[in-house]
Formats: sequence, structure tokens, C-alpha cells
Amino acid sequence: EEIRQKWPDGKWVVSKGGFEDMFEAYANEECKVLAIGREDTMMNKNILASVCDLGLVYTESVVTENPIAFPIRPQLASAFSYWMYLGEKTHGIDLESAKQAFIQENGFKTQCKVELSSLNMKEVDDFARVKPENMFLPIMVFVACVLTAVVLQLIHESKRKKGRTSSIGRKS
Repeated sequence: EEIRQKWPDGKWVVSKGGFEDMFEAYANEECKVLAIGREDTMMNKNILASVCDLGLVYTESVVTENPIAFPIRPQLASAFSYWMYLGEKTHGIDLESAKQAFIQENGFKTQCKVELSSLNMKEVDDFARVKPENMFLPIMVFVACVLTAVVLQLIHESKRKKGRTSSIGRKS
């Protein structure tokens, strides 16, 4: 129900039979977007094969969030958090790196690339490298402003030397 509130214009097709029915509904064009969780499906070869067959990819887009946590007693939670933090900061151990290690150790390969970020598409992002041709317009605007300021300053100085008052420039 929360997802329907966040996306009220969406036409939601909810599958009762699991992931296979979802892929079938997508293949039958009952829906245009398939929203599945990466965590639920990345380790299942059958699901990854369906993703490849339908030409789908996993993206970084968030449709809805479902926070997960480790089931732990409250007395142990702070110590567990400390060890998780320490493992990540000092040894580079976290859940994502453990999953990637599992995939590499078990020869877990897909028949296609399922991560959008690994397809090396030329998209505009917040951290795109700035090229000189991207800076042409801002530099030209700056040069035009500088030239305008110089011309106005010369007009002001000329009027001041002739003893006339100028409406341009600072008066002290």
C-alpha cells in the first residue's frame, strides 16, 4: 500500500506466484517496468537468466525502500554495530564485498551484464568529468562581463577627468 501512495499514477500488476509470474507478466507486456529487489534475486541463477532473456538490468533507482536489519538481541546490538563498523573501516569487510567474494568463489557467472552501471553507458551524472568544450560558454560569458566592466570603467574615468559627474562608478 505504501508503494501505491508514493507512485499514485502507476498501474500496478502484483504477482501472486513469485518471480516467475512477474517475468511472465513483463514478457506479455502487462507492465512496462519490472521492480524487483537486487538483494532478493542476485544469487538466483534462474532469475538472472530471466533478467538476461528479457533484456533487463538492475539500476540504482529506488522505487520503495524496505529497511532490513540483522535479528539481534538489544544487549548485543551496540557491540555488533561496533564490529560491523570496525570490519568495514579497517578490513574492508561489508555485506556487499562478502556477496561479491561469494560470486567470484563459486564461479557465479551470468550470460549477460545485469548491472546498468557496468554497461559503460555515456550518461550524464553528477560526477561527470568537465571537458574544455563544456567550459566554452561560461568562459565567454565571463569575458563579456569583464569587457563590459572595463568599458564602463573607462567611460567613468573619462567623464571624471573632464570634470563631469558620472552615473557609473562609486562616489565617496
